[in-house]
Amino acid sequence: MGIYNKNNEYVGAVGYNIYEEYEGAEKIPQAIYSPIALGNGYFFDARPKENGGSYTPISEKENGVTAITDVYYAACLSNDLGYGENEKYNKGILSYNDTLLVYVAFEFDADSLSDEELSAIAQSIDIQPVQ
Repeated sequence: MGIYNKNNEYVGAVGYNIYEEYEGAEKIPQAIYSPIALGNGYFFDARPKENGGSYTPISEKENGVTAITDVYYAACLSNDLGYGENEKYNKGILSYNDTLLVYVAFEFDADSLSDEELSAIAQSIDIQPVQ
């Protein structure tokens, strides 16, 4: 689903998915977000900073974690999409609920919001069952 700014300009997208827990990897971001984290030309970087990634937890709740991260486009894909001939990095938010086994992923154009705005959005996410 597209995300638009106040001028009705496309600035990003949001989506969700379900996931399976794998024994021993229940809290490992790369396992939780594997469909969007393991690509070659495009992926959300779900590698924690201590492992060379950009995945940075912002909010930890009883049933999950919300983090900010980079979204990577390889040069060939970036060029095909009209972003130029270089690699491109957008801003991302990943959040999961391990009771519901669901996650959400937000991607924002790198220039569309500040790091403070990204952090504020991330802190506001709370995935809960429908009442």
